[in-house]
Parts: sequence; structure tokens; C-alpha cells
Amino acid sequence: MIFFSRLDGLFSFVSNKEEYKGYLEKLKELINKVLLEKIIAISEEFRQHEEKAGYKNIKKIFPNFGDAFRSVLNECGIDNVSIFSTNYDGLLDTMLTKDGMFIFEDGFNKTERGLMFEEEQFQRCRLKLLHLHGSYKFEENYYGTEKLKKGRRTKIL
Repeated sequence: MIFFSRLDGLFSFVSNKEEYKGYLEKLKELINKVLLEKIIAISEEFRQHEEKAGYKNIKKIFPNFGDAFRSVLNECGIDNVSIFSTNYDGLLDTMLTKDGMFIFEDGFNKTERGLMFEEEQFQRCRLKLLHLHGSYKFEENYYGTEKLKKGRRTKIL
């Protein structure tokens, strides 16, 4: 992950670009390093929460949330919903699960390589939950985005 993949935006604020280019490159490296370290620390906290059965406790507190949410949609005649989430945690995913099955679609399907994102199939889904971020549970590979198997970590962790 590179926060400043291009320095054009930063250069626009500098009058003598060549004189400060080295400093801006160092700033870019420092910001990317700090961000990556922070992302790793946050991801580790989520992983530890999951290992301590934190999501099971959430499900105990809200055991019927998924059913109730679906009932409200049915009562209102809503059959096509897209939810966009900026949360890294799995709270919404956990609460929208019934009998271990996710009642929304996230675009990931079982393939011979594991759980892989399949855009064409996802476009046909009626109930979608889209995460507008990365996750400690997913990894980009040359053949697509892969959901990691339990116990397996991304390359950066």
C-alpha cells in the first residue's frame, strides 16, 4: 500500500520543486511507513478480538438481528439493498449472519483456490454488503482477491 504513489499533489505547493524533491521523497517514505505500521497494529487488534471469540459474544447479544433486519426489508417490500461499510471490524457481518450463513452477499465464492471475489456474480446479488477498505482477512494475488483461510495471515502481518 502506498499512500503517496505520486508526488504531483505535493509538488504543486512547492515553488522550487527540484530543490525540495529529496525532502518530499523522504516525507513520502516516512508517511507510508507510519501508515503501514498503524494498519498492521489495527489489523492485529482485530485478529486478536476474533481469536478471543469477540464476535461470538456480539452474536449472543444480538442473536436475531439478521432475521429482524430481513423481516423489516420484507415488510417494506425492499428486495434490493446495497450497504456500504467503512468499518474494518466484523460487527455488521456478524449480526447479518443466521445459522452460520451470511444473509447478504459480499461477492466472495468458493473456488478451487479458496474464497475468491467474483464481480459478475456479485452484480446479480440482491442483498449486498460492500466494505470500502482492505482487511486483514483478504489478500490480493495475481489471480484476484482471496479471502484467507482461518489462521493464515497476510504477507504484511
